[in-house]
Amino acid sequence: MRAQNDTGFCPDPALPELETEIRPGYQGEPRNLEWWVQRELKCPIPPGSLVGKFIEFRRNPGPAPTDAGEALHRTRLEHGLKIADWSVRVLYAAQQDPRYHVKVSVDATFLTKELLGVDNPDAAYQQPNSITTLYTAARLVAGGRLVLIRRTLRAKSAGAIEITGNGKGGYDIFYDSPMGPMTVECKQRSFEAGLRDTPPDQSRYVVHKIAEASPKLPHKKGARILVIGFQTGAAPLVLSQQQAEMYQRAVFNEFLKTNDPDWPDCIIVEHADAWHPLPVRLDLKNREEFQAVRPILLAAMPAREVVMVGEFVNGRIVPRPWIFQLAGEDR
Repeated sequence: MRAQNDTGFCPDPALPELETEIRPGYQGEPRNLEWWVQRELKCPIPPGSLVGKFIEFRRNPGPAPTDAGEALHRTRLEHGLKIADWSVRVLYAAQQDPRYHVKVSVDATFLTKELLGVDNPDAAYQQPNSITTLYTAARLVAGGRLVLIRRTLRAKSAGAIEITGNGKGGYDIFYDSPMGPMTVECKQRSFEAGLRDTPPDQSRYVVHKIAEASPKLPHKKGARILVIGFQTGAAPLVLSQQQAEMYQRAVFNEFLKTNDPDWPDCIIVEHADAWHPLPVRLDLKNREEFQAVRPILLAAMPAREVVMVGEFVNGRIVPRPWIFQLAGEDR
């Protein structure tokens, strides 16, 4: 079952053109998310699902949690719903200029098995699955629109994006952007499993997921990008330069050791903070396909992003000196 949106628009108006990430203070009921599920599945959000239960809880809240773990769990649920609602708005809101509309194709199992499912069915503290995927798709589309605006490109549209479903091998997103195609795989560390993660644990998890996911990313569908998201950790999820350096050392050292041609062009590691994921982007290869879409990544990611770049020369990665720059500096 596959549903498409070609003409229908979500209830809320388009966001500001320069907004490529959710802003602190994003308010409102998740009406865009509810509209989306109703449109795609022809039924409301199931009240027994985690998302359905939390929407009801927001409207009829019970006692405040007394346990720190439960308090963090509720906070992440609240922010996850807002991120999902914001993402639907990016993808489906009516744009003033029709060229900025994007054709969206969503496999129904993305909703039934993933977004309306849970990240770990055996966990006491559960979160919706695949928020990272939905948010990544929305930011890429927002970045594609921003590139169109800035470069005054004469494209007929902002392109088309596909969000695949449960069991689709190798990738979660295919975005045929105005600058070229890109294939994206997203991995999200489950909430409860990550509660005790230290920064070294997170670095090892990143390297493990790269090795696991990279061989499955298609080679003939444009740029190849891997996104890995963390919601929790034993250490505060503050993206420090020290943490960024740890990711750089872990990833580049492993890549230098393996020199695996299956590794993606780009790896994005995201940390959830109070409102939105803060990304670290590691560019591993300078293939033509990746360089074509790189302006969209630069536009899509927030200005706080720490970028660590390596040049891919004669089949091997050559890391640049460790220069930490804000994404806005190389746009």
